[in-house]
Amino acid sequence: MSGRTILFLILAVVVGFGVIAVRNRMNQQPEVQQVQATKILVATRDISQGSFIESMDLEWKEMPEEITKNTAYINENTASLDSFSGAIVRRSLRQGDPVAAAALTKTGEGGFLSAVLEPGMRAVSIAVTAISGNAGFVAPGDRVDLVVTHRARLPRGELTGIETVISDTFINNRRVVAVDQMLDNPDNKAMIAKTVTVEVTPKEAEMISVAAEMGKISLVLHSLGNDPKVAANGKKPEDVGAVRDTDISKMLEKNTSVRVIRGDKSEKIGF
Repeated sequence: MSGRTILFLILAVVVGFGVIAVRNRMNQQPEVQQVQATKILVATRDISQGSFIESMDLEWKEMPEEITKNTAYINENTASLDSFSGAIVRRSLRQGDPVAAAALTKTGEGGFLSAVLEPGMRAVSIAVTAISGNAGFVAPGDRVDLVVTHRARLPRGELTGIETVISDTFINNRRVVAVDQMLDNPDNKAMIAKTVTVEVTPKEAEMISVAAEMGKISLVLHSLGNDPKVAANGKKPEDVGAVRDTDISKMLEKNTSVRVIRGDKSEKIGF
């Protein structure tokens, strides 16, 4: 065997061992597992504090690792989008902001009602019946007037001691925030309630407390459309005032009278 043949055999053996070594090394390398990126909940639009969450307000989105590793944010492994429908935003969100669990609250959770209220406003519950509560057609989000009906004695200067029935719209155009313990009405059904909670100013909260002691409070439902004649600041429109029984029945005005005797003179006075 010539020297050249021996050289080729040696080279072939070396190359063969090299191929085997490379193959073994490749087989020994660990498989690279593809880790699915974590998606977290983000706002799709600017959402103001106290707003109800709708289906298109939130979405899952991949975010940088320094954000997704923050356990305060809601990730897709812990919840579904449907579970946030009807929740309330406790603090304002901007479009694209990651949503922390503390930023949302759901019906039945602590702090839900306070998140619904506008800054500076108060929530006051009013006892209602099927009649005074508009037969159950008042729902959260509606706007109402509050009317108190009570008996009162005629003021000085008229016939003292005579009672009359008075009805007065004392609070105008306020938002209903809850009916019984429901802060939304997803089925849009009439709800015969025992209490209705309205959003009012601190002063109006005091007025409601007094009105409840005076007589019966009724709710007057507003139209969904804008009414230029209705004040938006809770004050009475110009065409709303107190109504007496004589304004309803003209027979009372004409036929109700008393006879007043002064000395030897007698006088019949109507009221």
